Amino acid sequence: MELNKINVVIAGKSYSLMTADDPDYLYELTRQLDKRIKDFLEKNDNVSVMTASVMVALEILDDDNKINSNIDNIRTQIKTYVDEAAKARLEADEARASLVVAEEKIERLETELKLYELRKTADGSKG
Repeated sequence: MELNKINVVIAGKSYSLMTADDPDYLYELTRQLDKRIKDFLEKNDNVSVMTASVMVALEILDDDNKINSNIDNIRTQIKTYVDEAAKARLEADEARASLVVAEEKIERLETELKLYELRKTADGSKG
């Protein structure tokens, strides 16, 4: 795995970073972080860069936790839907099997009825 060395500036301070990721990806992350820190500083005049950085880090962690919680909820919902779909598939298979049995019974009963009618007609013509 090749490491790339990149230089970035976050909140006016330069950092040299090593990354196995695409440097453009890391540049974009640092750009977003720098913007969030600057935005926080603009809204809060009497705050140090360190405090702004910590507050932005907390916001990012909060967002991450909420996203992960939402992902877990979505996974649970998907599992429920998959389980319900499997149950519905099983019920549909059982219903199809019952339908085949019922159709066979109807066919057998229709055949018996025809035979009965033929016997009745035959017995009636003898008399």
